[in-house]
Amino acid sequence: MNPEEEDDYEPAFVDASAADVTVHLDLNETDEPPPPDDDDDDLDEEEEEDLEEEDGVMMEEDVAVEDRDAADESVLRPEKDECEMKMEERKGSIFAVAWATTTKRDDGEGGSVEREVMCAGGSDDRAVLTSTSGGGGVTTTTLENTGKDSVSAVKFSRHSNGSNNSEVLLATANLDGTVSVHDADGRYLRQLEGPETGVEWLEWHPNGPIVLAGCEDFCAWMWNASDGNLMQVFAGHSGSVSCGQFSKDGKVVFTGSFDGSFRAWNPRSGMAIAAFQKGGLFHDGPVTCMDSKVDDNGNYLVLTGSEDCTLKLSTVHANAADVGAGGSKVLGNFFAHEKCIECVEFCDGTVGNYAASGSVDATIRVWDLPTQKVRGVLGHGKAVSQLKWVPNSAMLYRCARFRFSKVVCALASFFSSSSKLLSRFFLFATKGPGATS
Repeated sequence: MNPEEEDDYEPAFVDASAADVTVHLDLNETDEPPPPDDDDDDLDEEEEEDLEEEDGVMMEEDVAVEDRDAADESVLRPEKDECEMKMEERKGSIFAVAWATTTKRDDGEGGSVEREVMCAGGSDDRAVLTSTSGGGGVTTTTLENTGKDSVSAVKFSRHSNGSNNSEVLLATANLDGTVSVHDADGRYLRQLEGPETGVEWLEWHPNGPIVLAGCEDFCAWMWNASDGNLMQVFAGHSGSVSCGQFSKDGKVVFTGSFDGSFRAWNPRSGMAIAAFQKGGLFHDGPVTCMDSKVDDNGNYLVLTGSEDCTLKLSTVHANAADVGAGGSKVLGNFFAHEKCIECVEFCDGTVGNYAASGSVDATIRVWDLPTQKVRGVLGHGKAVSQLKWVPNSAMLYRCARFRFSKVVCALASFFSSSSKLLSRFFLFATKGPGATS
């Protein structure tokens, strides 16, 4: 080491008496010693008291949050009870509800009478059918042979036999894998054999008594409900089949899975005609919900929602020779929700090219599909679990989840200007693009 380097390592001293030096702390032998440990204990006790006071304030804030939740719930309750049918009080949660209008052939005078029927299944392992009678009364029937576990899905068929006495069938499914078929009066017809694990959802073919079920065994099952014959098993997912449906024309089966993939199937052959895998341009998380419609070219537009908080708009070519040659692809990505997306649906197109999505972030977002932008945000106050466009209108049904297994449903309309609650549903229509609630 040369002398110059040694100078660099020489200790440096500061002259405290210099004019340009400020002494912040002078440590020398004459300074008083630090306070004893007892003082530290006193300080710790004071800090603990402060923390307890803060905890008390936080507890009060928690109570206030609960009170606000109660207030939110009371706001969502209509001032006037306009319920047409009320089912019996049930113990536990209700997991699935279905509604249908049926025609009963005998009204006592040789004619027929129209009536409303509702079925609800829940954690009490029961499916209960409630219906209006000819005299305006309400009858309740607990369905038989619906399994020995929670009723996870109920669904009325959508097909008609072309006569005035359309046959409406009811399918119920359980978490033990039981799928049963009843008529509109609640009479047990048959059990559909196959699944041995929980059933996630049920869907009916639009033009016939064909029922489709998505299950926890990674498969979707399809039966002829008229005779119980198993028609197809759609296997290919590596996770529970979380959502699915028939296309509106009944020519394609769609399924989404917790494995993050989405598939389109030929219902006759059981072969996949399109497959979107997790990652890349598609979702990075489980697929939770979907809807589809036929586009102007005869292909299918599919909108999927996911736990990754995104929506994907995809096109499916039904005439593909194989999965890789059909031109099916992701058309657009929709980013706006902050939490898992629970439900999606296309508008029928009579009021615009829109779609709606509901999320755990307590909002419904209405999307302009051509621009892939949000047209309106509808605040709900609680996680949105279901939504439904009213046909031929710009109205939405929506359903929110509340604490203590309470479910509140509401209908919004453009024509209800007197209610503050109802006006919140359609700010996207009354205020135009970019409206928020």
